[in-house]
Formats: sequence, structure tokens, C-alpha cells
Amino acid sequence: MKNIFKTLFLILLIFFLSFGMIACSEKIDKDNDSGENNEDIINPTLSFEKLEIELKVGETYTLNPNITELSGNDLVDYTIDNERIISISGTTVTALAEGSTVVHASLKGYDEIKVDISFTVITKTVERTTAKLDASFQGTYTANGISVVVEKSKLSVNEKSGNIEFTLYTDEGGLYILDRVGDVFVKIYITFSSDRKTINVEGKGSFIKEEELKEGEIPSQYQGTFASEDIIIETSNNSLKITNALTGEKKSYLVYTDRNGLFVIEGEKREYFTIERNVLSIFSKKYPKDEEITLEQYAKLSEDQMGEYHYSDGSTATVKESSIIFDVMVNDKERILYQDNKGIYYYSSSIYGLNKIYIKFDENSMSISGTVYIKNGADELASIDSSKQAQYFDNKKSISVFNNSIMAPDASGMTNFYNVYVNDQGMYFIDTDDSHQFISFDDYSVTIRNTTYYKKYTTNESVRGFYMDETRTLYINENEFMVFTSNTDKITYTLFIDQNGLFYYDESNTRQTITFTDTGLICVHGTFVKQSALNEHTADLSEDLQGEYTGNGMRYVVYNNGLYVYTDGGSTYSYCRLTENAIGIYYITGSPSTNIYCKFEDNKLINKFGTFEKTYVDKKTEIDEKYAGYYVSGVLTVVLHKDSLEYHNTSTNEESNYYLNIEQELYVVLNYNMEYKLVLNDDKIILDCEKYNQHMELNKIDDPTVNVATTQIPARFQRTYRYYDEYLTLRYNTVEINYNGSISNQYITFDGLYRFTYPEYGTNGILELLDDGAIRYNDIKYLPVVSLDRYTKGKAEASLQGVYIYNDASNNELISLIVYDTTVKMVIEDKIYLMDLYTLEDFYNVLYAKLDDTKYEYFLIFSFDTGKVTLTGSQITRKVFIKENE
Repeated sequence: MKNIFKTLFLILLIFFLSFGMIACSEKIDKDNDSGENNEDIINPTLSFEKLEIELKVGETYTLNPNITELSGNDLVDYTIDNERIISISGTTVTALAEGSTVVHASLKGYDEIKVDISFTVITKTVERTTAKLDASFQGTYTANGISVVVEKSKLSVNEKSGNIEFTLYTDEGGLYILDRVGDVFVKIYITFSSDRKTINVEGKGSFIKEEELKEGEIPSQYQGTFASEDIIIETSNNSLKITNALTGEKKSYLVYTDRNGLFVIEGEKREYFTIERNVLSIFSKKYPKDEEITLEQYAKLSEDQMGEYHYSDGSTATVKESSIIFDVMVNDKERILYQDNKGIYYYSSSIYGLNKIYIKFDENSMSISGTVYIKNGADELASIDSSKQAQYFDNKKSISVFNNSIMAPDASGMTNFYNVYVNDQGMYFIDTDDSHQFISFDDYSVTIRNTTYYKKYTTNESVRGFYMDETRTLYINENEFMVFTSNTDKITYTLFIDQNGLFYYDESNTRQTITFTDTGLICVHGTFVKQSALNEHTADLSEDLQGEYTGNGMRYVVYNNGLYVYTDGGSTYSYCRLTENAIGIYYITGSPSTNIYCKFEDNKLINKFGTFEKTYVDKKTEIDEKYAGYYVSGVLTVVLHKDSLEYHNTSTNEESNYYLNIEQELYVVLNYNMEYKLVLNDDKIILDCEKYNQHMELNKIDDPTVNVATTQIPARFQRTYRYYDEYLTLRYNTVEINYNGSISNQYITFDGLYRFTYPEYGTNGILELLDDGAIRYNDIKYLPVVSLDRYTKGKAEASLQGVYIYNDASNNELISLIVYDTTVKMVIEDKIYLMDLYTLEDFYNVLYAKLDDTKYEYFLIFSFDTGKVTLTGSQITRKVFIKENE
């Protein structure tokens, strides 16, 4: 029994000892948790890649904080010294206006860890056109104590505060000057009346030429102070000043006279006034003369009116029952508040009670001479969402929205900065001289003063470019819409977008919609096809559409994919391509900017120059093939086919193709309805024209290599080719050779090879039509000359990139080419030329480069072993470059 008790005692002892050790262990853990004797102390750091950053107005910058020993998002607080210069949303900094400021970054929970980042914002450089006014605009214009002096390219505004001189500029909005408002420059537009006797300066009113005005003089007995309700009018010998006692707004006018009496100028209108029996009549009201100005009783304000008010610049005004204190005044004392017999509050700016400063109290604000103070706790400065911070436009006016401010036109049209507040209903507003102006936003626009402003629309790259219809050309760029009224004149509109789609304002300020389609666009001007779609296909006209069309003093000779246009009685002609767009519309194409819509219907060719009738369309005939062949007489060469006649004059370079026609006799019509009778013999032909008494006999040439019926250049090769200064133009069955301005035309024959006679040497030339779209003549490869719409942006493969050297020791000439992926840098002595690369259609080893702002063009032909590049161009001799690492 005794042993049993001993055993129980040992078990209990062990249990209590174990519990005590566990408790000690927990206490030690708790001590460690409290931070005592803990070796894992956290010491985070904060740094940034750049501490001095320069931006242009409108640009953004992303802050990338580098934080050690901490992880997670939103670990840094940012504050800005001047929120008018930049704004911050998250880590994105947006440049708002020109100036410098500092961003203070601090690590949340570690206030002692701070970094300052300096930002400098500069104004974007904008190219401007200086205006040049003729003498009829120039002169001095005067109104309301201000004179405006207009010179050829300058405008001066002369006020009591001094003279300010501006340069006159012009843009699509008209004539304007630049004036600094706050931290930025704004455009102030200027307009002249049709008779050029008045000028309107936006925001400052209208002014009349001095020679049209005669300064008036108010009689001394009518000089003094007149008052009615809250309007006070003071007259002197030649001026009149009007003061609004509630708002403090003041206007001054010079007094003029004409045969109708005394007047002042308000806007563009003359306001006449009279003074009779101490009563002044002006602006449709009467004002009795105020014989004396006295102070009224002390004011006694209500509890609602008293309190602390703040202005947007941070200054404070404290209103008591009968006084007011401004914190911006140095050593300022309390100013006594008075109330006149009309109940209007004011205080005096001098101890003699003169120069009354009027105060108007609203529900949560007070206005002192037009300056609005917000009562503390009534409204707060807004924090506008970054997606709404942008520039918005209403035709020619604009506003800019920032984080908690806005730059917008006031009631007179002058642009000013305003702080934006938000009330307890979440509505944004600004305080102007006369009232609250509420601001509303949606995804596309902002509305203020009952005017809606829209964001400019930035177009996709795919829709930019030229668009055409039958007679007109349109152009779409990044955010503008241009309508060409002639080759040089155009009207430019700005593109906007709202929830209803894309639109612009026309000349009458009417909204016009614009819709893009798969092949072009639709607007109020009509339906237009994109130019890039015009040349998708080379036309392939059916035989019944080919032939000769005449009318309006012009003649068209039309083939399957091209045509000759004859003007000036047939002495002048040009060759144009025929293209067909994706929806089957034909265009006559002479260059990238001249695409003329045309259509074929009822044996007519119709375009913007008129309607052209097809010549003898129903009288086509065929002759015996034994008469087919070449016939020559002097400078004339005729190629006779079984159903047509080709006419070539080597002295005038005239060449045409005519159908053979028959009624009672065989005839052909040459040169604008000159009907020639055609007589066939075995060895010659005769062409007679009775109307003009012309007779031509041409002898047949025997040439066994000629097979006229099969002589035709494939449509793909009917274009112009170049090698240095020599050009070859291949047409239906002729080649035009142009060497240093000397031009000759030769017919091509076919006997398995394309042959022609080279005129300078009397030798046969042989043309090879190469698979890559080029041609070879006399072992020289000619590359096609095509317009830029046949090129696409080029990209050199990695194996072609690198440095290539041309080194001619005999001429001490060293040129290097540095080929990048999309550009080429050419270094000639100490001059560097940078060129963009294009890929030429149908060529897989040729890149084309054009030197910016010049007419010089270069071809870079890469050999397939990638070790050489051949450079040709209009300003460089053909040279072969060796890759530097070869």
C-alpha cells in the first residue's frame, strides 16, 4: 500500500514539472514575439531609377519604386508640391502645364524612409504660320479705353496697364495670337468685319477704326455719380464707368459723338445715352444722380453667414458678426462690415469710407467683388478620374481637364483656370464671377456652360490615307478629315467621337457623321473608296470595251489594262494605267495622287471630263491576212492587222491603234474624225482623206521574222523600267527608249524572242521578260519604275543586316552602308543619310530606300550569298559593297 502511494506521488510530480516547463516555453515564445532578443529585424529601403525627370505637356511617366525586404502592392505614398504642373494616378505621372515641381515618395508605415523626385515640364513645340495682312486690314482700332494696333504681321494691345505686342498667326481656324493664361499658352482668335472697319479680339470685344470715331465730351454739369438698384455709373468729361455693386464687376467706356448724339461702344453695337434733369439714360434704363455717398449702419450677420471661407488659392477669410479678416493681408486688422439702405453688405478699403468693397452671401459661399470664397465644410476640391483628364474640343474652342482643375473659356470667351469642386451629391462644378457652373462627364465628352466638348478621335492606321469618288478626293490622317476642293485647296475638319459614332463639324458648325466600311467611307459628301483599294487589280477589260472613244476635244485609245489620252488636237498624249478596285470600279491612274473614276456603259467612256463616244463600234471588219504587215513612208510606219491599223509617226512620237471599218468602202478614222479611205495592194497601201486633201502611200516591208498577230507584251510587263538614266517603257507591242531626254519608239516583233531595232545603232535589241518582274536588255537588268503605292514597308532579314563597305582606292572613295532591320544609314565622307526601307512588289531580293525630303531614290539588290549588296540610284554610280565581316 505504501508503495502504491509512492508511485502515485511520482506520477503527479512528473505531471506538474511537465506543465511548468510548457508554461516556461510559451513565455519564452511570447517574449520572442514581442520583439525582444529577436535577430530578424526588418530594415526596408526605397529607391527610384531616376530622380530628375523632364516631360513635355501631355506626356506621361511611370514611377517604378524599388523596395527591399517588403512585398506587396500600394506600399508607397506620393505627394506633389504643385498639382497644376503634374498629376499622379497610381504610379502614372501626367504632365499638365509648363513648370517645375517635386514629388515626395514615402514608404507606408516607415515615415522616415523618403525619396524626392524632381519633375520639369516643358511646352511642346508647335510649327506656326505667321500671317501677312494687306494694308486694308492695318490701322488703329479703339473702344472702351483700349486701342488695338494692327500691322502686317503684328498686333499690339494698349491698355492703361501698358502695351503688349503679339505676333499674328493663321491656321484652319483663322487669324489668332498666342497669350499666356496661367501656366500655358492659349490661342485668341481675331476676326475682321467684311468692310474691315471693325475688329473682334476674342475675349476683349470689338473695336472700331480710329478714323471712324470722334471723341465726345460730357458737359461738366452732367459729370458725377448716378445709381439705380445695384448699378453705379460714374461719368467724367470723356468716359463712363459702370460698377455692379453686388459682384464688383467694372466696365469702362470712352464716350464718342456723331450726328445722333453721345454714345459708347458695347460689343459691336453703339449704345446712345442722354442726361436730362440729373437722370442718365443708357442700356434701356434710367439712373438718377447720387448727390452724396455716405456710410450706412453697421452690419449684423446671421449665424449661417458667419464662419471661415476659403479661396481656391488656399487663402482664408474669417467672417464675424460685423467684421471680416483676410489671412493674406500682412498685419491686417478686422475690417468693419456695413449694410446700406438697400440691404447690400460692404466694407471700406480706406478709413474715410471711400472705395466700397461689396459682399454677396450665398448658401455656402460669398462673393467679394467677383471673387468667390467657399465656406469650409460646404464643398471639397474634386479628384477627377484619370480617364476623364484630357483635352476636349467644340469645333474651334477647347477645354483641358486636370486632376482637380479645368482650363475653360469664361462667359466672354477668354480661357481661364478654375478649381473644380464636388458637392455632397457628387456633382462637379466651378465658381465663376456670376454663379456655379456645373460640369458633367461621359465616356466621350464634358459639358459646361451648356456647351458639350468632345475628345479628338485618333484613327486606326488601317483607315488613314486617300479616299476617292468620281470627282473628289478625301484624306484621313491621325485625327483630321480633309476634303480637297482642287489640286491645292482643301477644307480640314477635326474628327470627334461620342456614343453615336464618329463625326465632325462642317462650315456651318453642323455635326456630320462619317462611317468607315470595308472598302472606304460614307459621309455627307458621298461614298468614297480607299485609294489603297484602287490598285488591288490591274484592269482586264473585255474586248468589246476596248477601242477608241472621242468627245470634248479629247480622244482615248483603250486597251485591256491601259489607255492613251490625246489632247491638243492629237499633238499631246500620255499613257495611263487602268485599275479596278475591290468593288469593280475602274480608275485611270497616272500617279499616286491622280486616280480618275471612269465607267463604261452603252458604248461610252464616262469620267469627270465628260462623256466620250466609241468610234464606229458596230462597223468593225476584217481583211485578208495576206495584207497584214509593216508599211513605211518616210517618218510614217503603219502596222496592218487583220482587223486594226497601228499608226506611228517617228517625228512627232505619235502612235495610235485604230479599228478597220467598212460601209461601202474600207476606211479608217485617224486623228479626230479625219476619215481616211484605205486601199489595199499586194506591196503597198494608200490612205486618202478627201476632207483635208491628203494622200499617203506606204510601201510594204518584207521581214520573215515578223508575226504581227502574236506580237504582244503580257500585261504584267507593260510598265516603265530604269537603269541609271535610261528608261524603257513597254506597251502593247512597242518599246519607248528614253536616254538622257532623247526619246524614240520602236515596234516589238516576236519569233520566240521579243525583238526591236535600236535607232542609234541600227541593231536588233532582244528583251528578256524575267520571272521576278524585271526585264533584261543587252545583258543589263532594268528594274521597274513604280509609284510608292506599289511599295510596302521593308524589313531586312537578320542575315542581310550589318556593315557593308565600298572602297575604291583609285578614286580615294570610301562609302559605307549600315543596314538595320527597317532603315539604312549611308555614310559618304562626313555626311550621313538615313533612309527608310521598302519592299518592291514582285521582287523578293530587292529593297528600296528613299531619302527623306529629297527626290533621290536608291535600290539595294542583295546577292543570295548575303556577302554583297549592289546599290543603284539617281545620285550614285552603281556600286558593289562587301560585307565587313566577309
